[in-house]
Amino acid sequence: AWFSLGHAYISANQFDKAIAAFDKVMELVGKHAELLGPKATAMYYKAGQQMTPQIQAIIDESLAMDPQDPSTLLLVGMNSFFLADYKKAITSWQTILDSDRTDVDRAALMNAIETANLRMQAETTGMPDDDVHKQAAVGKKSVSIAISISPELAAKASPEDTIFVFARATEGPKVPLAATKVSASALPVTVTLDDSTGMGGDAKLSQATSVEVIAVLSKHGNIKPQAGDIQGKINKVIVGETANLVLDTQVQ
Repeated sequence: AWFSLGHAYISANQFDKAIAAFDKVMELVGKHAELLGPKATAMYYKAGQQMTPQIQAIIDESLAMDPQDPSTLLLVGMNSFFLADYKKAITSWQTILDSDRTDVDRAALMNAIETANLRMQAETTGMPDDDVHKQAAVGKKSVSIAISISPELAAKASPEDTIFVFARATEGPKVPLAATKVSASALPVTVTLDDSTGMGGDAKLSQATSVEVIAVLSKHGNIKPQAGDIQGKINKVIVGETANLVLDTQVQ
């Protein structure tokens, strides 16, 4: 019961309660990978999808017990994908597929792997560029994001910097649905994300009800955030609407 409750709390974004629930189960039955993985996942979401040494230690402990634990490998893959380490993401997800586990969504994993492969290809061929991205046809589902930078960080931006913008689903696998880029010299600027800036695979922005939007002003020309870059995020945008995003956090 506590195990199911823990997963329910994760779904409800009540991460402290989820962590407590998994700890309660481990008090009763001892540490197991299938409990450590969900606990690490709850901690990861609580930390704003940032990997911490404490979370990594739990992941390492879980995989030492069971190198094929699905919940732990899903987390490793998701975090690797977000950090643009697509090879590691694919390896993690493929390990789950190669196992004999029946309690996993194999179709979703295959779609995630396909998306990661497409992103690796995009690393060399480039992402859709909003400067040349044609506006979506009337009636097409999209999100328009008005991007600005906070006054206190404006002086740290250079016209040579690149802003990467991507939207990912608020439900299900946290894989990007669409992405674009624009020169920082255009700030403040409005970009449009839709299926024409999609990442490939079956998951499409037009099929989502809402998305999370993240923007990274990169001083290194890389979508993976690095020290000195400036980020901004909108937790939820309804598809079809317009929202304002402020670049207000410098990566340390």
